[in-house]
Amino acid sequence: MNLVRLISHQVHVELRRIYMHPLDQNYKDQLEELKAEIQASEELASYLEEEEDSFYNALKEQFEPRMLLVYQKVAKENPLQLIALERALTEEGFEGLSLPKILGYSVLRGEVNDNYKYLMPQEQFSHILKAICNSANFEIISRRIGQTVRLGFSLSSDIWVTSLIDTIPNKKIRYFLQAQRTSNLRVVEERAKLHTRYLNQ
Repeated sequence: MNLVRLISHQVHVELRRIYMHPLDQNYKDQLEELKAEIQASEELASYLEEEEDSFYNALKEQFEPRMLLVYQKVAKENPLQLIALERALTEEGFEGLSLPKILGYSVLRGEVNDNYKYLMPQEQFSHILKAICNSANFEIISRRIGQTVRLGFSLSSDIWVTSLIDTIPNKKIRYFLQAQRTSNLRVVEERAKLHTRYLNQ
């Protein structure tokens, strides 16, 4: 059994090496420019001062379309750099913008078997979800990720989900994550329905 786990781990590491190319400098420059604009924006200043959802939504409306354009450009020109791009977008300076969309991409990226379970653990899903959980803007971001987290958790093994939740120190956030583990999604047919519905959205 240990040998099987070792081989599985080695395969996972090799696949990660193949599919995680570093981000080209021109993309990094575009991201740094966007990050600087976000940090200097009046919308962010107002949100930090007032903590009103309307200001964060204004920030989202202004910058997420531009972030998505960079994402689409990388996906078209250098798709093997998408993982590196997604990880760059988890940096604090982006204020959690676009992370709900990226979390959705990470959930759908994993290959599932006939029982609608991932063939391999989804490290990128875990990485992005942890970034959201550690974000200062978690409360407002969490309102946009419930269905995504439920799908990702249902497609993952119980042991994997438990291990992920145990790494989150904040009790309130752990409670939110635990609430996404719904009993109806233990049924294969329900997982299949949710997966198909989510894929079509």
